[in-house]
Amino acid sequence: MATEPRVYRYRIFPSEQQEVLFRQYAGARRFVYNHFLARSKTHYRATGKTLSFAALCRELTALKAKPATAWLRAMNGQSLQQAIRDLNRAFTNFFAGRAMFPRFKSKRRERPSFRMPQYLTLDGAVLVVPKIGRVPLVLHRPAQGVLKSGTFRQDPTGAWDVSLVMEVAVVEGPLPPPDATFAVGVDLGLKDLAVLSDGSHIAAPKHYRRAEKKLARLQRRLSRTQKASTNRTKLRAAVARLHHRVASSAARSSIGCPLV
Repeated sequence: MATEPRVYRYRIFPSEQQEVLFRQYAGARRFVYNHFLARSKTHYRATGKTLSFAALCRELTALKAKPATAWLRAMNGQSLQQAIRDLNRAFTNFFAGRAMFPRFKSKRRERPSFRMPQYLTLDGAVLVVPKIGRVPLVLHRPAQGVLKSGTFRQDPTGAWDVSLVMEVAVVEGPLPPPDATFAVGVDLGLKDLAVLSDGSHIAAPKHYRRAEKKLARLQRRLSRTQKASTNRTKLRAAVARLHHRVASSAARSSIGCPLV
């Protein structure tokens, strides 16, 4: 039976201690990525050759043994190896002409994130994370399939979410014939969200238009603040929260829409 990957994204609620660990994991991922990016550039300039994933993993093991970087031993080894795998993929895309040359990850520019390719367990509305523990999540829809990996990311509002990659079995065969009783034509538009073939109209919710004035006011205040100041950080978070509210309202409307 064939399988295909399917991604489920959930909002998670780590405790204060778990959030500290999340940030440490994200920092360790950024450190490993940047360290081996610099190492790969130096090696390529000296030899004209690239370092393999296996060679970088051996150097990672040696890096953990050094006193200055022994703190890496407290991190999940699979997560650190995933950073090397991401770096190798970035180089592959560059040499294939699909992307620009990999650049160093900045703490200020990049959102905190890390990936765990193994050993995650979904226990109802709780995600069991190695070396971190049980993290509650909003299980707005059940995850189907075999859990393969999870990517943790903090959004601009400061909240955390996880994207779980599930391996789902695909049943091959012809699709069942449509039920003519419920067949209806749909025309999506700008003035109306949709017009159905039976003549009914579904009005556009215009969530962004409702928040447009407040968003413009916050962005004007943001543009007048000094870079790297505390007020700028607060206003950036306020703008992000407003965008998140608009997006969440749109998502809730789509879930309750008669078209779904």
